[in-house]
Amino acid sequence: MSIRLGISIRNMRPQSEASTMAEIAMAADQAGLHSLWLTDHIAIPKAESSGSDGRYVDPLATLAWLSGKTEQIKLGTGVLVLPYR
Repeated sequence: MSIRLGISIRNMRPQSEASTMAEIAMAADQAGLHSLWLTDHIAIPKAESSGSDGRYVDPLATLAWLSGKTEQIKLGTGVLVLPYR
């Protein structure tokens, strides 16, 4: 039996800077983690988005971009809100 470890990273401000997300994804990949996850909450009103400055990056576009920065880690969304699409 093996345990697969993954990480969920924040795709909202201030942690959603491209350099920060790329650094985390590459470090997780190099560390041998199994997976990296983002959430799909891109349409949250600013008044209800404490700590985000009202900014969430799109998880699908971000994961596509991160796939070019990583080699083995699995990428996915913790939830995908289809009406957003």
